[in-house]
Amino acid sequence: MPLTLETAALESTGHSTPTFDEVAEHAPVLLAAARLLLRNEAEARDLVQTTCEIGMRRVGDLRDPERLLPSPSPVPTPSALVDGLPTSIDGKPVLRGDDLRAAITSSTDDTPFLAGGYLQSRVSVFNCRVVPADESADAKAIDQCFSFGLYDQLVGGLVIWVSRGDAGLLTADMIGVDRPVVVRLHTHDSRCTQPYCAQTPVLVSVAWLGAIGTGGVSPTPHPTPPVSTITRAQAIANARAAGAEGDFPSNSTVRSVEVELETEALPAWWPQEVDPWVWAIILDAPDGRAELVLLDYVTGDLIYSQSPLP
Repeated sequence: MPLTLETAALESTGHSTPTFDEVAEHAPVLLAAARLLLRNEAEARDLVQTTCEIGMRRVGDLRDPERLLPSPSPVPTPSALVDGLPTSIDGKPVLRGDDLRAAITSSTDDTPFLAGGYLQSRVSVFNCRVVPADESADAKAIDQCFSFGLYDQLVGGLVIWVSRGDAGLLTADMIGVDRPVVVRLHTHDSRCTQPYCAQTPVLVSVAWLGAIGTGGVSPTPHPTPPVSTITRAQAIANARAAGAEGDFPSNSTVRSVEVELETEALPAWWPQEVDPWVWAIILDAPDGRAELVLLDYVTGDLIYSQSPLP
């Protein structure tokens, strides 16, 4: 529900009385803190509303109400840049590459840490082809079907897929661009209720954004696939055969056929040395199940299959 405040009669204190708007300016900061403490959007908004209402009623008790006015937000102080990225911000180290992967793997609680890397326009964000229509905002915050890639190089390199966290943290100037970035991540997000997502890196905030197209190397155009030795029809036949080796019906219908890089077809939960081109084929069974099959684009060999889809 929207944040509203009840008007209240304030006693004269000899100082200028803070207005409704001046008190309301604090609401976004309070809401961010409440979200962190409660991990529940409705409860956080209720708490902020109550806090602001009490503040309006009790502001006459302040010795100097003018001190209620908000202070400017501190500007982060990055270190000198190396490969277009700061090595620290406000004295705290910015983890990259193998150090960042080790921190994610070894993290045992939800304490945030600084993570540096590069956004790439080639594969900027990941969206699963099949996502439950009724998935909640909390589920989407940690679902890696709603993730973005943090690369260890501006062009190519290994990728870490980061769940987007609260709505609005991943802004438009971070999508479809090549630029260095430092973000705050954590694992063991309180919205994760299953063991499999405990080590999932989740975006907490954006600490620093570099200029678009910077990072020590120049962006390259989106690559084109190599020449395949099989046709589209043969790829579909191979996908059906791969499904039939399990318990997926051989009389399935084809929902979609895409030619793309593996990281575009499926998030990489693990570091990859290569990012091959694949046939990404989704099959639908008569009983309502769906299966995703990835085949090597050049040879048609099976790389990965998943059924049922989420």
